[in-house]
Amino acid sequence: MDTELMESNYAGGHLTREQLVAHVRVVQDVMRAVMKDGEHYGIVPGCGNKPTLLKAGAEKLLLTFGFSSELVVAPMFTVNDGRVGYRVTCRVLSRDGRFMGSGVGEASSEEEKWKWRAAICDEQWEEALEDERRKKWDRKGGVTLQVKANPYDLSNTILKMAKKRAMVDACLSVCACSDIFSQDLEEISEHMSETDGPMVGKAKDRHSGGQGKAIDVSFRFGKYRDVPLEAIPDDGLGWYAKVVEGSINDPSKREFVERNKKSLDAIKSEMEKRKSKDIEKLALPSDKKYGEWAGQPLVDIPTEFISDFLDGLSIAIDDPDQAKYKGANESLMEMLIAEIERRK
Repeated sequence: MDTELMESNYAGGHLTREQLVAHVRVVQDVMRAVMKDGEHYGIVPGCGNKPTLLKAGAEKLLLTFGFSSELVVAPMFTVNDGRVGYRVTCRVLSRDGRFMGSGVGEASSEEEKWKWRAAICDEQWEEALEDERRKKWDRKGGVTLQVKANPYDLSNTILKMAKKRAMVDACLSVCACSDIFSQDLEEISEHMSETDGPMVGKAKDRHSGGQGKAIDVSFRFGKYRDVPLEAIPDDGLGWYAKVVEGSINDPSKREFVERNKKSLDAIKSEMEKRKSKDIEKLALPSDKKYGEWAGQPLVDIPTEFISDFLDGLSIAIDDPDQAKYKGANESLMEMLIAEIERRK
């Protein structure tokens, strides 16, 4: 892997098609050989099928291209304001100290997941002031009694979250890999060689047992040409969705708009079906430290217990004696935060 050559591509001038494909190949080689799904990148429930780059993965990619990072932290609120927040700028430098780009990340106690916590007991909720308590309803009709959290107890956790967001933002920008995590190298090469633009998928109506018409969708281009929609992997499905959306918005393909819309609806329906199945599969690790919820699906765990797990993970991440578990703990924290966001 010639990372020196890749770094020189950033020195100035445009990239050739061969250099762009080589850049993609480097990132994908690292993903296959070094990165682990769920630790360095992974699917965040409710955020589509595109893998999300995690902090551990961003560190690996920056190291691959020989880049280092500098973090500049700025408080968002004044002292004694009753709120805690940080804006972090991650500056990326090359081996010889050249500035390559930057990313920005923010986190504050005003965010929903940090602002409230489950009341320890009914008495605590009843004694809290009106503006410092609330009832939080979930989608199943359940209710959780919540009180405002002490923002200063979460200061370090909030700072770490801002730093993580800044580093991931910087990595995606500087390494130009925002779209690579859902795209195959073969598809990039094929798409670049198209002279007339990408061909759209074909949709065929079929009768479905008297329950109206369903849509069979297959595609006449790409890596999964003529493969049934249900058999196309998640990353390929996401790529086809982007191509079809582009065709819908292309004035030169106006005559195919209705057909393309049917194809896109079928793709999104398949994505939603898979998303529901993926969410149901997510579970806490089968570790006795999680008590009765060890190995249980996240969808079955009450929000207050997830909040408790997040507090415990924040402490574990800062514990030098648990340094070897830091990456796994950070990934688990992101998964739990995503589950809380999904319930809102």
